Amino acid sequence: MDEEIVLRPAWRSQWPAILLLIISISGYLLIYNPWVQLFISILICFLFFKILAKRYGRSYMIGPKGVELSKGIFSRDMTRIEYRHIRGVNLRQSLFNRLMSIGQILVSTSGMDTELIISDIKRPVYFTDIIKSRLKNLP
Repeated sequence: MDEEIVLRPAWRSQWPAILLLIISISGYLLIYNPWVQLFISILICFLFFKILAKRYGRSYMIGPKGVELSKGIFSRDMTRIEYRHIRGVNLRQSLFNRLMSIGQILVSTSGMDTELIISDIKRPVYFTDIIKSRLKNLP
């Protein structure tokens, strides 16, 4: 049970952008004004890259020694917290997030501030329990 678990933000957490992308594509196909089509084309490209950047620009790793956040597509920013430094693991879900089965895990260290936020992942309760069980099994 001490294997590395790699997580990414869930596709379903991006439903507003995906819905707007679908509406934009249908608007592009239905409107024949070239200026409007140009604007919609730019909007479609922007939304497409925004969705991909949110999905692939972040990854989270729950490893045998700690929790890690990796951000960036062209550059990398990594934050790692070892289990021995973790003081609290909390779960944040709104009613809508509970219906979609997505949420945030807040990992805090000895300070009062939340140090690492694992956001928009599916099955957050399951992964919160994994982190808490690994905290209990510290040597």
